[in-house]
Amino acid sequence: MPWEIKFIQALQSFDSAPILYFNKAMTSLGEVYFFLVFLSVSWVIAPRRFSIHFTFLLLFTVLVNTVLKEIFLRPRPFVLNPHLQLFAAEGYSFPSGHSQIAVVFWGYLAYYVRNKRFTILCLALMLFIGISRTYLGVHYPTDVLSGWFMGLVCLALYFASQNFWQQYHKTTAIFFVVAAMISVQFFHTELLVPALGGLVGTIIGCYLAAQYLNFTLATSKSNNILRIAVSIIGTLLLYFCGKEFFPRTDMIRFVHYALILLWMSFMAPKLCCWKGSND
Repeated sequence: MPWEIKFIQALQSFDSAPILYFNKAMTSLGEVYFFLVFLSVSWVIAPRRFSIHFTFLLLFTVLVNTVLKEIFLRPRPFVLNPHLQLFAAEGYSFPSGHSQIAVVFWGYLAYYVRNKRFTILCLALMLFIGISRTYLGVHYPTDVLSGWFMGLVCLALYFASQNFWQQYHKTTAIFFVVAAMISVQFFHTELLVPALGGLVGTIIGCYLAAQYLNFTLATSKSNNILRIAVSIIGTLLLYFCGKEFFPRTDMIRFVHYALILLWMSFMAPKLCCWKGSND
């Protein structure tokens, strides 16, 4: 651990406003606001299959990371040396959630797009997001390395299990809903409860969409812009109003994120696909 503190201090010796701003910008790509906006856009303008797989993969990754943090209980570097902290962070340190999710998020996008230049960009973002967490003093280098590794593991598990999910998706969905409802009574971590709520909201949204939604891609740029605006505004209203006006008990947080993902996966696409909305 002492060498890791020295490593962080060595990184922070490159002390300039542009470098600090760059690292904060990189780390912001792993904040909840970024993913809320991205998924809000994806659910209303991208193919449903992509959004479903991407959302479940991200939620699975968050759940894995949160469970690992609760197992290892490693404090963040600034707990030992408060002078290292250059960015706000809560919870435990190992493994780095930003690094793990960066590999999953940008790795899946690179796989889906399959463009050489875009893949290079995605790899660079994975690297810089991880490094930014160490530069800002919120993660040890080994946190970042383990986060990258676990991101690769999550991607590998996802690709290896696609046939299973497609064959048993209904049974699996019921299992996850029941397990999430039980788990929220026993686990009280900052990220696990919202992730479980988001998982349940997505499952319910996908079920309702299968019954009541005839989703079609927009036929014009103007309609895509309208869809994006409607979806993002609804998501942000739900997110900020829920945080502002309701008590932050575990069950309320669970329902809060379930409603946000239900909006993204069913209500927003349904609103955007009303008769005449594609004209």
